[in-house]
Amino acid sequence: MTEAFSKCGTEIAIERLYSLLELVFIGF
Repeated sequence: MTEAFSKCGTEIAIERLYSLLELVFIGF
């Protein structure tokens, strides 16, 4: 159960990172 939760958290973090990168590219 802990491993699944960590995997979910990692996926969310990756999605947020991609969104942040997209905002940066659009800004520049």
